[in-house]
Amino acid sequence: MTRPAANLLVGAVTIAIVLGALELLSWPALALLARDTRFDFTPLADRLAEQSRKLEEILAGKDRFLGLDAELGWVYPPEHSSDLYSTNSRGLRGTREYARQPATGVLRVAAFGGAFVFASEVRDEEAWSFQAERMEPRVELLNYGVGGYGTDQALLLYRRRGQELAPQVVVLGFPEVDLPRNVNRYRRFLDSRDLPLFKPRFELDPHGELRVIPNPFSGEPGSRRVLADPRLALEAAVGDELFEPLVWRNPLYDRSSLVRLASTLASRAWHSRLRADRFYRGGEMSRDSQAFAVLVAIVRAFAREVENVGDTFVFMIFAFRDEDIWGSARRSYAPLVEALPGITILDLADALRADPELTPATLRAPGGHYSPAANRATGRALLELLRTRGLL
Repeated sequence: MTRPAANLLVGAVTIAIVLGALELLSWPALALLARDTRFDFTPLADRLAEQSRKLEEILAGKDRFLGLDAELGWVYPPEHSSDLYSTNSRGLRGTREYARQPATGVLRVAAFGGAFVFASEVRDEEAWSFQAERMEPRVELLNYGVGGYGTDQALLLYRRRGQELAPQVVVLGFPEVDLPRNVNRYRRFLDSRDLPLFKPRFELDPHGELRVIPNPFSGEPGSRRVLADPRLALEAAVGDELFEPLVWRNPLYDRSSLVRLASTLASRAWHSRLRADRFYRGGEMSRDSQAFAVLVAIVRAFAREVENVGDTFVFMIFAFRDEDIWGSARRSYAPLVEALPGITILDLADALRADPELTPATLRAPGGHYSPAANRATGRALLELLRTRGLL
C-alpha cells in the first residue's frame, strides 16, 4: 500500500471512530435533553404516525370540543357541555344566550382571541367574561375565544361573526404566545406535540397591506388527504416561519441519534438566536421580525374595522411573565405598545400586579393559563377601563 493510500485509510478510520464515539455519546445526551419540553427528538416516522392517530381521532369526533373549519382551521361547536367548559347555541363560552340586540342600558362587549380570552383551564363561572358580567349586570360579555387561535384567526372570525349580535365594544385579547402563531400554518411546526391542525395566516404585500395565505388543508376533506398521505403535511411549510427543514426534511434524522441531536439543537438556535428576523432581541419583541410586523398590521386592521362600524376597540394584553408583571425593567412587549399609538390598550400587567390576591404562585392554572383569581382581576380591569372611558 502506498503512503498516500495508507494516510487516507488512517484518516477514514479515524473519522469513523470519532463519528462512532459521537453517536454513542449522543444517546445519553438525547435522553437527558428530552426532559426539557423545549426540545423534541422524536423520529419523523413516529411523528407522522402520531399525526395520523390524532387525525383519526379528530375525524371520528372523539374530541367533541373541536370542529374543523375550512377557513379558520378549527372552531368550538355550539351547545357543548363538559365538567369544565360549556358553549351556548352560537358556540360562545358559557350557557347564557344573548338576544340579537342588547337591551336598553346594557353595554354589549364581544371578545376575540385564543385560550386566554376563552379562559382555558377554569370553569365557566370562573372565566373572566362571566365574572365581569356578575360584577356589572349592565354589561354583557360575549366570549368568542377559541383555544390555539392567533390574532390572525381572531380577525377572520370577527369578519365572519363580529357584528351578528350588535356589540358596542370589541376586545382583541393578546398573550405573547400568539406572536409566533401569526406566522404559522401547521400547529405541529410550532409545537410538534400539538394537535395536527392547519390554519390560515396573513402576510404583508409590497404595499404593507394584509393578504391572506389560506388554510393549506381546509376542513374535513383536507384533513382526510393528510391522513391518506401523512407527508402531505409538509406542504404547509410554504409560508410557515416555524418550519424546521433540518428536522422535517432531513433524510438522516431517523437514522442517527447524532443527527437528531445536532439538527434539533441547530434549528432551535437558528430560530431563537441567529436568524435576523427572530422574534426577540434583548428580551423584548423584535421590531425587525416578520411576526412583529404582521401582528402590528393585524391589530391596526382590527381596530380600523371595528371603528368603521362605530364600535369601540380595545386591545387587551394578557401578561403572563413574572418579570413583566412584578419586575421593574421594560416589559417584553413594550415595542408592541409603542407601535400602536392611538389604539386603546389594556395592559393587564398593571391590574395583576395591583391585586393583593395574586402572586407568581397564584397567577396561573397548572397548564399556564390564568387562574380563577387572575380571571377575576381581568374582568375587573376591563370594567374599570369601560367606566374610565365613559362607556358605563
